[in-house]
Amino acid sequence: MSTTSDHKPNGLRDGAFGRLLELELRRSRRYQYFTSLLMIEANSRLLDRYGNNHADVLQRIVTLLRRELRETDLVGLQNENVVTILLPYSDKNSTRNVASRLTAWLAAFMGGSDVEAQVRVGGASFPSHASDLEGLCQQAGEMLQRASFHADEAIQILE
Repeated sequence: MSTTSDHKPNGLRDGAFGRLLELELRRSRRYQYFTSLLMIEANSRLLDRYGNNHADVLQRIVTLLRRELRETDLVGLQNENVVTILLPYSDKNSTRNVASRLTAWLAAFMGGSDVEAQVRVGGASFPSHASDLEGLCQQAGEMLQRASFHADEAIQILE
């Protein structure tokens, strides 16, 4: 995890998050349960609205998400404006419900319904949509891209 001294949000990053994702997918495969991956992207307009330091805004988003998620869910940072969430024991339907709840919750805490229009979510489930971590990340990323192109459908979960 990042520390406050390097001014990066304290979500799991890069290698540590990847290792935890891989371990969770191994458990999911062994014990035969669903695990889903959500990617939540805040557009630059939203990030700029809350300050010049995007890392601080992303930290606020990570903190808000952690309050709403289960203790077993993992929150990581994909890049400067994408938060990744691993949801063990979640199929595509429960993942869609979580995504809807989180975007509404972020809007409520960050200043209104226009926030929902500035947040996009993509998601996919293991093993329904992918057989490994790379495939799961790719599918969730493609759904996030799809959400970015469809202004009226900000949440895209692979069917």
